[in-house]
Amino acid sequence: MVTSPYAQQLEPLSLKLQEMGAAREMLLAKLADLEAAMRIVQHDYNVIFNSASIMAKIPDEILATIFEQAHSCEDGLELQVSQLTHRWREVALCTPRLWCKVRVSSYKQADLAALYLDRSKGLPFDLTISIKSTDDEALFCGMFLNRIHLCRRLTINLKSDLPKEERDFVDHLVSATLPLLKSFEMSCLYGAPTDIFTGGTPLLTDVRLSKSLHCLPPLHSITTLRLVGVHTYSGPEKWRDMLLSLTSLISLEVVDGIEILNQWESPAVIKLPALQSLCVKAVNARNNQSVFRCLYDTIDAPLLECLSLESFIDEDLVFLKESWPLGATKFPALRTLTLSDFETHEPLCPFMRTFPNVQTVMVKGRSGSTMQRLLQLLQYSETAQTHWPVLRCLGLPDLWLLDERIPPGLLPDCIASRMRLDQPIETLVLAADVVDDALMGMPANDVLSWFHSVRLVKYDEEGV
Repeated sequence: MVTSPYAQQLEPLSLKLQEMGAAREMLLAKLADLEAAMRIVQHDYNVIFNSASIMAKIPDEILATIFEQAHSCEDGLELQVSQLTHRWREVALCTPRLWCKVRVSSYKQADLAALYLDRSKGLPFDLTISIKSTDDEALFCGMFLNRIHLCRRLTINLKSDLPKEERDFVDHLVSATLPLLKSFEMSCLYGAPTDIFTGGTPLLTDVRLSKSLHCLPPLHSITTLRLVGVHTYSGPEKWRDMLLSLTSLISLEVVDGIEILNQWESPAVIKLPALQSLCVKAVNARNNQSVFRCLYDTIDAPLLECLSLESFIDEDLVFLKESWPLGATKFPALRTLTLSDFETHEPLCPFMRTFPNVQTVMVKGRSGSTMQRLLQLLQYSETAQTHWPVLRCLGLPDLWLLDERIPPGLLPDCIASRMRLDQPIETLVLAADVVDDALMGMPANDVLSWFHSVRLVKYDEEGV
């Protein structure tokens, strides 16, 4: 209770507060009305402004083509262009190709996935899914299986601890027919190889398998195969049968070894008649030697042109000391050799003799010892035959112009020596800034006087 003297003072103040509150509510209401009116005016302004722009004069068909071209270079563009203007939104929604890349990592994204499928209007689509739970399984089975025949590129990431009996989506793929499928990628730690898409995949050319060979599509038409950290569970016979089926394979990449090769002591020779490129990346040092040696001993690839080895050391290639007398009979068509992060302290002679007919050699990485030994061996041989006699292009993209890791005159001496032997290195591939400095005459001219003897090319990771 408030005593009488104070009550008399509070009463007018209370009335004043009520009046001020009422006035405030009126102002807020007017402000809300003003903001609503501003939005209407702003909308009318934007419509007229956009109509007067150059973009407004572009026909819808051409605008849709622009969207499609930009979308091919940038994922997610479809959502951006559909939120800018009303016209752009209408054009985007009426351009089905913008909505043909569906990515779902959880059943919680069901509405978004359904939206994309609806807007794609039945066109062939790319699908990337991550199966982590039974809820995901239920969603994917109900949403995609009746459309899987329209899938053009399929990527599946299967959680390793999902029980076998709950893998309904993968089980439904066993007998599926995918007439439009061009690319398939699977990542899974589970179980023995299972044949899928037995109904046929006539257009499938690109396959990438990670961790296991759990799902194997038809391989007879495959031209590109990438294996990453693969663990096999069914023995070497299945692995051998898989390789034998790769009659159209052009490019093979093996990353971080293949566990089964460690126990494959006496593999039979497997002919890959179309193979032109072999890349072996050694991530786990424990598997390096066995993987490359097994591939080298096992694969007969008469058309192999390009070989790339990454992160190998001396011990991984010591077996070549005994095999080099075979010379070019192993890979007679080999012309391009790429060595990345190649660490060696042993003589490279056996390695160079193993592949005597290479014309292009690319040495990447910061190993000064490897570059020094290589440049020395290119100048002479302890036998009458020069190492790599037909070498014409040498790439050293990680070599500095005045590199302290190698003697100052070693590179120019190598260039000059090859010219005297009438086996010149015609093209030298260096880092872009190194080539720029060389062409500008920096550093001192006497250091660069030999550059006129070769054609300098800037290194491009996607090019040379």
